Amino acid sequence: MALLMIITVAIGGHRIEFKIFDGYLILIMSVAALAVDSVNQGMLAEMVVRWLIPYFAIRILAPAAGIRFTIDAISIILAIVGGLAVIEFFFSWHPFVNWSVGWNAKSIEFQTWHQIQTRAGSDRSTWAFGHAIALGGSLSLSIPLIARATFRNAWKVTMFVAVGAGIITSGSRSALLAAALTGGLTIAYTARELANRILAMLIAAATALLIGPQVLPVFQEWAAGASTEEQGSAYFRSYLYELYLPKIQWFGRSPDFFNGTALTDSIDSALLYIGVNWGWIITGIIVFPLLVVVMRVAAGRASAPEIALAGQIPLFLTVALLTQYESLIFIFAGLAVQFTKTTKTEETKPQEASGHVDIRGDSISIVQATHANAAYRYGSRQ
Repeated sequence: MALLMIITVAIGGHRIEFKIFDGYLILIMSVAALAVDSVNQGMLAEMVVRWLIPYFAIRILAPAAGIRFTIDAISIILAIVGGLAVIEFFFSWHPFVNWSVGWNAKSIEFQTWHQIQTRAGSDRSTWAFGHAIALGGSLSLSIPLIARATFRNAWKVTMFVAVGAGIITSGSRSALLAAALTGGLTIAYTARELANRILAMLIAAATALLIGPQVLPVFQEWAAGASTEEQGSAYFRSYLYELYLPKIQWFGRSPDFFNGTALTDSIDSALLYIGVNWGWIITGIIVFPLLVVVMRVAAGRASAPEIALAGQIPLFLTVALLTQYESLIFIFAGLAVQFTKTTKTEETKPQEASGHVDIRGDSISIVQATHANAAYRYGSRQ
C-alpha cells in the first residue's frame, strides 16, 4: 500500500493538500508515543500500520482516482464481499481458515481468531476478515456509499441486498444494529432539502421516544440473545465494562490489563480497549473527531463517509477494532476528510462563468453539474 502511494504521487503528480485532521491524527500518534510501555508498544505499531497508512493512502489515492470512482469502487468491492459471505454461509465454505505465513501464524491475533465462530449451531461467515463481527461491521460501512454511488437503482438494490445478506450471515447483533442505524440515517439524508433532512431526523427521534418504552424490553431481550453463545457474549461485554471502566487511568495503560487470565485478555469494546491501553486523555483525543461527526450528522451537514462512521457507534462500544475492519474505519475517515475538501472546492468554483464543471477530470454540462452537485454529498445546500 505504501509503495502504491509513492507511485501515485511520483507518476500521477497528485499532491495531498494538508488538512487539520491530518495533523490531528499525527498528534494522536505523538501523544500515544508518550504513554508507551513494554505492553502497549505493539499497539502503537498497530496504530501506525492500520490507522495512519490506510488513512493517508485514501487521502492520496482518492483525489488521484476521483471521488466518484472511489465511492463506486468501494461500493462494488464490499457488495461482492457481501455476496461471497452468503456463499460461504450456505455452503459452509471457509476458504481463508488457517491461512497464515510464518510470522503471522505465531501472532496472538491469529491464534485467537483464526477459527470459525459459531452461533446457534451454525458457522458464521467471516470471509477474509478473520472475524465475523469485523465482516459485518465492514459491510455496514458501505450502505451510505452504495446510496451515493453512480449506478442505476436496480444495481444499487442488488448491492444493498448482497451487503444486507452478508451482514446477516455474520451473525453479529452489533453489525445488524449498526446497519439499521446507518440505513436510517442514509434514508433521512436522501431528502433533497436540508430542512427535510432535519425534520426527518426529528420525527425519527420523536418516534423513538414515543415507542421506546414499549420496544426497549424487546430490544433488551434481543440484545441479551437467545442462544448460549449470544447470552455468554452479552454477559462478557457487560462484565468487561464493570471490571475495567473504573480502572482506566488518566494517562497510560491500566496495570490490570493483560494480567494473564483468559477471561480478561480480550476486550470486546474499542472504547474500552483504547481506554485501558492509553488512559482517558488519549481516549478523549481519539474520540473527539467522532463526536464532531455525530454533531455534523445531527445538523444535517454530514457526508456519506461521515454517516457511515456515525453508524459504527454500536460496534465501537461492543467490539474491538479487528483485522481489516480497523483499517477500513480509517479509510472512511480519510474519505470523509477528502469529501470535505472536494465539496468546498465545488461550492467555491465559478461554474456559471465557464458553463462547465470538472469534478473528476471529466468535463460535464452545466445541467449535469447542477444535478451532480445537488447530490454530491449528503448535507449540501440546494
